[in-house]
Amino acid sequence: GYQLESLKVTDNQGNAVELTEKNGAYTFVMPSGKVDIQGTFTPIEPPDGRTPFTDVHRSDWFADAVAFVYEEGLMAGTSVNAFSPNAATTRGMIVTILYQMEGRPESSDTYFADVPINQYYAQAASWAAEQGIVSGYGDGKFGPDDPITREQIVMILMQYIQYRQMDTCALDAMAWANAEGLMNGKGSGVLDPKGPATRAEVAAILTQLCTLIQRADEG
Repeated sequence: GYQLESLKVTDNQGNAVELTEKNGAYTFVMPSGKVDIQGTFTPIEPPDGRTPFTDVHRSDWFADAVAFVYEEGLMAGTSVNAFSPNAATTRGMIVTILYQMEGRPESSDTYFADVPINQYYAQAASWAAEQGIVSGYGDGKFGPDDPITREQIVMILMQYIQYRQMDTCALDAMAWANAEGLMNGKGSGVLDPKGPATRAEVAAILTQLCTLIQRADEG
């Protein structure tokens, strides 16, 4: 029920002894003389319970969003029991999610030179390009395995919204995403547009996107 938070080893003179960690096990070279080992532990918080992911806990800011995208079939785990909320999201993953939201419409599968036809994102990338949702890097390549940045994802989502003929108030992508609550800053006025969008952030963005679409459909 507890996990190690910190570990400190000192020799009989009070000097820190260097620790080596591997797969959760700590070792050190025993000095000549006694050593003092001090560890601090914190309770292991129970998982959220609405998903099978043991790395998504009830108090996590993204818990509701992960539950939503999991229940809606928009995002799966990186394994049976892990969501990996801090891992990067790839460009191929994003277009695949949007493609699934649209019911996997017919498309070609050879639009980009770096998108093999046997990959899960092949038709999704081609569909998104055909509909003007993505344009790639301008050299015939899409970079499907590249981590998607925060500014790239909001540009793709803005173009997806326009594809659905919804109003974006003629704002630039980051301003639109911020105004609609799809993307907020990281604190201290930092928006970090070039930073990678984590899986937790993408879950939160998709949750808000679906809310935005639902409001538009009802209106």
